[in-house]
Parts: sequence; structure tokens; C-alpha cells
Amino acid sequence: MVHDWELPHLDGSTGMDASCLEGLQRYLDECPDLQPNSARAISGPTIASMPTPMLGTFDPMIDPSLAASAPAQAADPNVVNHHLSEEIDFQSILVGSPGMADINPGLPPFHHLCSKNGISNEQFEQVRRLWPRRRRTGSIIPACFSWDEIVRHPEDNILSSPALKTPPGPADSFWGLTDACRDRLVEDTRGYGAISSPDRGDGGSSSASSCGPWNGELPPTDILDLCLDLYFSHFQVHLPFVHPGTFNASLTPSIFLFPMCLVGLVLLNKATARGLIATHIPGAIEHCRAELTSPRLRHCPGPELLTTLGAACLLLSIAAFTPELAYEELRQALYEETLSLARDRGLFSARSLNESLLPAADAEDARWKAWARIQSAQRLAASLILTDAYSAQVLGVAPILAPGSILIPLVRQDELFMLASAQKWQNQIGPDTWLHQPLAAPLDPQIPVPAGMKGFGLEVVLTVIWLWIWSFSHQMQKPAPWFLETYSPKPGLLNGFSNNGTPSALAAALVQAFDSCRTELETGNTNLFILWHYLGISLTTDLATIEDAAGRNGPDMAKVALAKLRLWARSSAARRACLHAAQIFVLITRHRRSDGLMLHTELALFHAALVMGFYQLTAFDWSGSKSASFDLFDHVDWTQVGSIGLYAADLPEDASAAHPSSSAAVNFIQNGGPVSFRGAEYRNPYGAARRSFMNVAFQLEEVGQWNVQKYCKVLHIIADTLIMSEQETGMAS
Repeated sequence: MVHDWELPHLDGSTGMDASCLEGLQRYLDECPDLQPNSARAISGPTIASMPTPMLGTFDPMIDPSLAASAPAQAADPNVVNHHLSEEIDFQSILVGSPGMADINPGLPPFHHLCSKNGISNEQFEQVRRLWPRRRRTGSIIPACFSWDEIVRHPEDNILSSPALKTPPGPADSFWGLTDACRDRLVEDTRGYGAISSPDRGDGGSSSASSCGPWNGELPPTDILDLCLDLYFSHFQVHLPFVHPGTFNASLTPSIFLFPMCLVGLVLLNKATARGLIATHIPGAIEHCRAELTSPRLRHCPGPELLTTLGAACLLLSIAAFTPELAYEELRQALYEETLSLARDRGLFSARSLNESLLPAADAEDARWKAWARIQSAQRLAASLILTDAYSAQVLGVAPILAPGSILIPLVRQDELFMLASAQKWQNQIGPDTWLHQPLAAPLDPQIPVPAGMKGFGLEVVLTVIWLWIWSFSHQMQKPAPWFLETYSPKPGLLNGFSNNGTPSALAAALVQAFDSCRTELETGNTNLFILWHYLGISLTTDLATIEDAAGRNGPDMAKVALAKLRLWARSSAARRACLHAAQIFVLITRHRRSDGLMLHTELALFHAALVMGFYQLTAFDWSGSKSASFDLFDHVDWTQVGSIGLYAADLPEDASAAHPSSSAAVNFIQNGGPVSFRGAEYRNPYGAARRSFMNVAFQLEEVGQWNVQKYCKVLHIIADTLIMSEQETGMAS
């Protein structure tokens, strides 16, 4: 085939001097391989046929990694060409390109065509500046958390750092808190006071710095030592991951020791602690966030990772204790970064432990300390699960952890963890009974909860169910009206969830948890049973609508919410929710001080008051009925109740078909009726609702410890204004 080729003419080319143009034109004229009838076949695309993109354009399809760092404005092609023509000899670049010599070995060399044999570094720098911004390097892949590192840790306590020195002499403090330790803490936290919260501005921080007996400085050593006493005696039950038997303040990094002392100061005197919190917590949070997001922490040893995660866990608790200081943005950022790092490092994934690394059986003390370090790591992972559930609920965001893809840490008895010596531990735990046991296990709503679970371990299991419930709610964007769904004997949830089905698997898991752990729920820490009841409320109530009815989002939303609640109040789910709420109130009256008052317990009490009050306000008016009232505070046998009302939607017209039961609670859930409070009967809905709000508010003021002021203020306002306004509207109509 004959082609009518035209040889290129370079007369009008720019960017080359006259000698280069003349030499290159002569070369092209004499080159036999570019003649039209050349016998040499050209295989593949030639250089001339390849498209040459302009440097001033940006195509993310060429390299997707450039998309995130594309220049804000494309470069002017004329300017680019001008710089190229003035500064760079591309012919000399081609001479040094390894691929050019392979195009046609028979071609004469290029170097005789131009006086320049190379390109200087300055010219390459000119080219580099004309390219789009440098590609962003990918984030460092986080290293998997290793349990072997926990065993091999050279210190007794997992939170102790080998970089810190043990004080030379015996300390007066049981916790190893010396004057030198305090001086180190003061020095390490000196910069915290210079950072103010973006939510609050500078005014609140400066005014708080001068309040308190220490003018915004850390308390003296003996007060800090007392703070540690209070931490272990009153707060350890909340997040029990610090092993008291091996804890040494002098070996504990300041990033963790500071919030630990601050928690104790809150317990000692919250008013005094508030000033220190206002001046130091924003800086402490920013410091912790800087550590969490540093590349180093994505591959650091396990003990160092746990120290920073533990510090973040305590700082999140302090921010939750003091919502009036408004650290919402800092708190949410810290929450997301903490849980994301823990998840990415594999703290909730299956990891085996090399038991050959454990100390020998006759090394009793070393074996106890290794066990304590493993338990501390497991308990910190469990504490982070609690933090995720509570923070997601309060902040109104999706949980960071996917409950279906995490393993639940299997923590041992709380009493064993609190023992202060290896001998006591060995006597109680028995000969190596803790070996050959899994460190964690999955929790599927369709798999029965293990029988006999106690204390913190049971709390973690219930919290994972809480994560399932809240994850489902957030997937629906707005919590689903489960109380209006038709009951199906077959669970509509495959693997725990269904886009359109009722969360019946979660309801079954909640019922089964009571059957398996009834003794512990009824006689153990009251916070556990309160959490179980709170999950029952969460399954039967749209808490977002309840909060809207309480005025959270203004009067217009409150009116819409009240209309929705009138429909909800007709269902068996609403009556079960009201019963759960009343039983929470019963439990708090027999709450033991040693149980502690969990953050979720105060939240549960607040929501229980709203559920009881708005149920009474929107339910059927029984004022003219002669039916006997059901006392919401009577003892309930939840084994008889089972799953009634959890995912059945029995409206009044269906209630007549319900078979009478020997259980008064079951009859109330199925059929409704007037209610009373410890014998006091209020057939007027406004009086009953007002009593619900006020009773819980008074009880919260008596036992509350953390967010009591905020919750009580809302309840008092609802009782005094919202109910009265509704009553006046009803009388006017």
C-alpha cells in the first residue's frame, strides 16, 4: 500500500534554537525509515502518533491519586510553553532516556544535533514546579494489634512506660504518686491551658483560670493522691480497665495520668474541678487527638497504643460529665478518632495469644502480672465499646463500630481483677484455669447469650445489643416506627438486620439475656438491670420523637411529635415501654452507692421519665372507666412477659382478642387500662404525666452525679410549662 506521506517541516517550531532546528530537519530529511515506500514496517505506535497532553490540563482518570490534590486553577498553556522554550532542552532529555535507544538501533545518535549533552538540576526543578501538586502519599497501613506484645511488656502494668523511672525510695503514696511525679505532670500539661475550646471561645477559659483554691494549677501531691483513691474506689466500676494491684503513678505517662487525676477531682469536688476542666481539657483533648492521628500510633507497640486509647476514653468521660462547658465539637472529633484507630488497629478482631511466651508456672508473681496486662487490654477494648454506644446515642451519630463485625472481649470476674497480690489471685483463679481460653468471641443476636455472665462482662454484652439497636435506627435515618409493624412469628432480620423487617432478632436476644442472666440482673449491680430495661425502651419507642415532644427542636416539631405519640400510645409496644420505664424508677430507689451511677443510667432515667410522662399524656383517657388500675411500680415477672409488646403492634381493636393472663403486667401490655403509682391513681392524664416528670426529676437530683442538672431542668420545665399549656389548650377547646 502506498501512502502519501508528508515529511514534517519544523520551520515554525518554537522552543528550539536555530542550530537544533537545522540539524533536526536535516536528520529527518535523510532518515530512510521515514520515507513513504520504506520496506521497514513500523510496529506499534510511533512517538509522533502518541497523544501529548498539555501540562496545563488535569485528568484524574490518568491517575486517580491526583484527584484529591488537583491544582485549584489550571496553568496557562502559553505561559507553560514559554517557560519550556526558554529554560529546557527536551532533546537532551530524550538522549538520556533509556527507551529511546530501542526505537531503532540503526538510527544515528541524537547527541551530534545539539550542543547540550545533558540537563541541569535547575532546569529539572523548573519542570517540577510546572507539574500539578505532588501526589499525596497513601496513609500508613495500621499494624495489627498484637497480644504477644502485651505479654512481653517489660513493666508490671500495661499502662506503665519503660521510659519513666521508678522513684529511688519508698513513696508515701500507695499509688506511687510522688512530688517528682507531680512536677512531671505539671510540666507535661503546662501547654494545655493555652488552648481554648472552639465551642466556647476565650472568655470562658480565662475567667475559669482564676477560680478554685489553686488558681487553675494542679492540686498539691497529697490532693492528687486522694484523687487516685477516689478514682479506684468510685470510678473504677464505670470503666474497670486499670489494674489497681500493679498501678504505679510514677511510671504512668502524663497523657493518661492527668485525666485519671481529674476524674478523681470531679468526685472530690466538682465545683473546684470545673475550673481546671475549663482551662485544661481543650488542650488535653487536642494533645490526645494529635497522638491518635500521628503516623507513629498506627504501628506503635500495643502498650503505647492502649495508653493513648485509655486517655481518650477518660477524656470523653470528663467531657460527658461537664456538658455545660460545651465541648461538643472537640468531644465528637476525639470520639471518632479514638474508635476509628482502635478498630483499624484490630483491637476488636480475632487475635491469638502465643502461650509459650507466658512466664513459667512456678513464676507466680510474673504470671499474675502477665494475666493482669491481658485483662487490662481486654477491659479497655470493652470500655471502648461502651464509649461507642453511649457517645453515638448522645451525639446522634452512627456508631463507629459495626456490631456484626467485632469480637466481644471475654473479661474474667471483676473480683479477680481487683485483687492486689499474686497469692490471692492464685488461690482464687485456680491452677491455670485461664489458659487455653479465647480472648474474644462474636455476638450474634440470633445466638443465645452465654449463661452465667456477670458484672462487666454482662454489661458489655448488653452494650453490643445497644449498638445493634442504634445502628439499625441510624440506618433508617430516622428511627423506625417499630410499634406500628405487624408481628411475624418468623424473625424478619437476616443476620440481625433487615431493611424493612422488625428487629425481632434483637427482641429475642433481649428476652434470652434475661432468661440466661436473671439472677445477676436482679441481684447484681443495678446499672445492669437498668441497661436491660433501657434496651427494652429503645426497642419499643422512637426516642427521637419523644425528645421532639419534649421541645428539643422547637414548638413546631413538638406538636408534630405529640400527634405521632398519640398513635404510638395505642400500641402494646407503648405500654411495654411505659412498664420498662417505671421499673427503671423502681430500680434506682434501691441503688447501692457501691454500684456507681453509670452515664447510661442517668440517660435511661431521663428517657424513662419522658416515656412515662408522654405515654400518660397521649394514651386513652380512662377517667370515666371503672376498671381496676395497674400499679406500674409492682414487681414484674419478666419471664411471664417474655416478648409480648416488643415487636407486636396490638392496636385497641385487636386487644379484645388477647387472652386474659394471670399476670397483671401481661394484661396491661395487651389490653391497656388505667395506671397508678404506688397506689396513687391519676385518671386525669395531665396529672399522671406531671407526676411522672416530677418524681423522676426529684429522684435524679437525689442520686444523680454527672448530667443531673441538665436532665432535671428539662423535666421541671416540661412539668411546669408544657403540660400546663397542653391542659389549657384542652380546656379552651
